Amino acid sequence: MNSNKLNIALDAVLETMVDGAIIIDDTGSILSLNPAAVEMFGYTLDEILDRNINRLMPAPYQDEHDGYLRSYNRTGRKKIIGTGREVEGLKKDGTVFPIDLSVGETKADGQKYFIGILRDLTRRQKEKREFEQLQEEHYHMSRAAAMNEMGSAIAHELNQPLAATSNYLETIRMLLNRDAPLDKSKLDDILQKAVEQTQRTSSVVDKLRNHMSSHKLPREALDLSKIIPLAIRIALAPLEKSVEIQQEFPEKAPLIFGNESQLQMVIVQLLRNAIEAVEDEEQPDIILSLQHDTKDKELILTVSDNGSGLNAKNIQNLFVPLSGEATNGSGFGLSICHSIITRHDGRIWAEPNPDGGTIFSFALPVL
Repeated sequence: MNSNKLNIALDAVLETMVDGAIIIDDTGSILSLNPAAVEMFGYTLDEILDRNINRLMPAPYQDEHDGYLRSYNRTGRKKIIGTGREVEGLKKDGTVFPIDLSVGETKADGQKYFIGILRDLTRRQKEKREFEQLQEEHYHMSRAAAMNEMGSAIAHELNQPLAATSNYLETIRMLLNRDAPLDKSKLDDILQKAVEQTQRTSSVVDKLRNHMSSHKLPREALDLSKIIPLAIRIALAPLEKSVEIQQEFPEKAPLIFGNESQLQMVIVQLLRNAIEAVEDEEQPDIILSLQHDTKDKELILTVSDNGSGLNAKNIQNLFVPLSGEATNGSGFGLSICHSIITRHDGRIWAEPNPDGGTIFSFALPVL
């Protein structure tokens, strides 16, 4: 191929590249930009050709670039040439934006030329920030739900014995009042204080439980199939190795009525349980599916895995707080899921997978 044809081919490649491409000489003067680079920075070709490349850089890069070029021409020591790094670009309107930059070097007729390949990272970084924010919200929602569930569990566990103790003490007080040989007034005073304290404790616990059970989040019509992709990303985010999650959805899933954050939290919990269950499997198999039960007017979400599985006793205690069978370390993960689904007028259950492993499902009424 002669040089003319080579130049035509090179120009065609640069013109059609999705990424920006800029060619400069050894003084930093811009010799060529492809359309993607022109659009990226917002200049016209006439405004930027033959100008110094530092015009496209914010401080401190703008002040450092010429010095770097002079140092490289003098010493030959490379800093960025031949490698890639994340830097910042400066648009014509003054907007500073993130760029992934790779720089290569070539020579022609004894003259050095540098070509930079640029990729605008604005959208990627925005998506990363949004994802991190969603993870943070999910974390706080999980902690808040765990605290709510713990408060309810403590109230349930403590209220009954405290109420019984109060009744017993009240009975003893009345009996002792009939026993003349004892110092009734002193004993009565002590027992009365015990009764008052236990009743007070019972009242505080009741108020705590009532407060937590009355806390409601806004609900709306939701398409669960739209929530699932983000739930999968959140569930997989902490993993060092990738795990494939198969998805089986109907062409059009019916809407349900609920709180998006809470239902997303349930899906994440079920997915993480499945991921943990298959971590030692040579061929892990996790399937997330949606089914519309037209007879019972329910939408059923199922997460199945081929892990070690659970026995009947494990399954029976899965949704009980502090049963010792929960998988998230706090004892409340699946109990929270049970509470959330129940408050959405749904039901949640687990069963052995005939192919080995476990199947978790929940069903919600459709609109």
